[in-house]
Amino acid sequence: MSGIGAPSGAVGHGSIYHSQSPESFFTHIPGLKMVVPRGPIQAKGLFLSCVREPDPCVFFEPKILYRSAIEQVPIKDYMVPLGKADVMEEGTDVTMVAWGTQVSHASHALSLSLSLSLLNLEAPIERVCGHDTPFPHVFEPFYNPDKWRCLEAVKRLVNF
Repeated sequence: MSGIGAPSGAVGHGSIYHSQSPESFFTHIPGLKMVVPRGPIQAKGLFLSCVREPDPCVFFEPKILYRSAIEQVPIKDYMVPLGKADVMEEGTDVTMVAWGTQVSHASHALSLSLSLSLLNLEAPIERVCGHDTPFPHVFEPFYNPDKWRCLEAVKRLVNF
């Protein structure tokens, strides 16, 4: 493996010094592969793929998974393909793109939004992310996008 592994993301109490998510910086470097797993099972498979990948990889470990992961990771050797989207649920009206721990928020928002009636969807892209401001340590849980902010974005899109 020619690359690095690094913890990233927020855990709800780290504020500006321990909650950085620098993925966007690395996605703009040609030839560098960036990996952010959504859970422990995917983390193991992606890590083994990175180890065997001849091109350099940056493996970001979402810190929230250190404390909240409840999946039983198989002992066997397996790999998750690099550079291929993992389609969680295929639909026809709204496309949600997420990585890392945000996948669970997007998935929950999707299940909550199934009751909305879609007549005509021609809305612009909606970006759900951390607010574009510095934030104090105590307000970190309110800063990070969650399933409710994702659901509000879906509502804005379908009511455009």
